[in-house]
Amino acid sequence: MEEVDKIILLNLRQLGGEVSDEVSSVGDLGTEGFVEGCARCINAINQDDALPLSLPPGMSARFKVGTEIANACQVPNYSFNRCHARL
Repeated sequence: MEEVDKIILLNLRQLGGEVSDEVSSVGDLGTEGFVEGCARCINAINQDDALPLSLPPGMSARFKVGTEIANACQVPNYSFNRCHARL
């Protein structure tokens, strides 16, 4: 599992995420870092989404951003079979 974490963290850094060298696993990111990482990955895949990179202060707005990220992760256009077929 730690090899997967290294790959994910490397990709987040390459996408411009501010991931400190002390972070050695995805679990070390915390909520803000995790949300930023998800948003950066989704924005890189589909530039039409333009998800916010941070959570807003209000609880209802935070819920809305979380829902948008969850919905973007479930878009059927990014299924494994379609991505694999493009390679």
